[in-house]
Amino acid sequence: MTEKERKKEERIQIPRVTYEGKDEVLKEQVVHYEKGTRRIVLFTVVGLLLGWFSYCYYGEEFLPLKIILAIPYKCSELLHQSLHGDHGLYLRSWIFAGDAFFPQAPNVSYLAEYGTSALFGGAVYGSLAYFTGDKRIFTLTGYLRFGFVWAAVIGVWTGALFGANAWQVSRNNQLKEVSGMFVNGEEMGRGYYADYWEKNGDGLRQAFYEGDGPRLLKEEIREPEGEVELDLYFGAGGKGAMYGRIHPKKGYLVTDQGLVYQMTDAFMELYRACEGGYGI
Repeated sequence: MTEKERKKEERIQIPRVTYEGKDEVLKEQVVHYEKGTRRIVLFTVVGLLLGWFSYCYYGEEFLPLKIILAIPYKCSELLHQSLHGDHGLYLRSWIFAGDAFFPQAPNVSYLAEYGTSALFGGAVYGSLAYFTGDKRIFTLTGYLRFGFVWAAVIGVWTGALFGANAWQVSRNNQLKEVSGMFVNGEEMGRGYYADYWEKNGDGLRQAFYEGDGPRLLKEEIREPEGEVELDLYFGAGGKGAMYGRIHPKKGYLVTDQGLVYQMTDAFMELYRACEGGYGI
């Protein structure tokens, strides 16, 4: 054996440790560890499911179950409220929830409400199993690692939600993939949705993107007193939505971030048709 091989073998040698306790004690600890680990996994899985359905606590009358369901939902709600602030009512049209976490990205808001609650459910009830396990095996140091992993998972998940929302907001303000609109009148509103009306054509999209499509203008041309509300929807299945304002006479549209676009003549004709009664 060469010197190099000998040194390599020394580095990979597993140290031998003599166990001086009783075999029964060692076996008992192993059994407790396996049972405790399975228990933590079970509680975590159940917690994930409870968290996903925790919104049901609203209508639950049995107090103990209501509390069990409410804990992960309220943790999620507190997290998002601390990050979003008071978002209040956003849009009045039917597709929006007034308390949506991400009003411009309904799918992301759905994941924020249900997915974040599920993760908190796994963390909370997994922790409950950890703390009620054998303290000789499941120590505080071990739990700190357990808690850090859950905090990291929830942090990454929340960051991903904000990233997805920012991406959708950017696309909404660039007027990408418009698929519907809701025209708000003085007494009632009417909607035009491509998936509903355009079974044999692409009227809304063709009108919206006619020629070079909407043209970006300077904000100075705005006349706020002549503007009215217009809700826009983007992509299939309402994956994006935005509250905007439109000037029916001048034919420009203002996004929620203040970008001003001159709309095409074809779109303004379609808008006036909806305003006059065409649509649903």
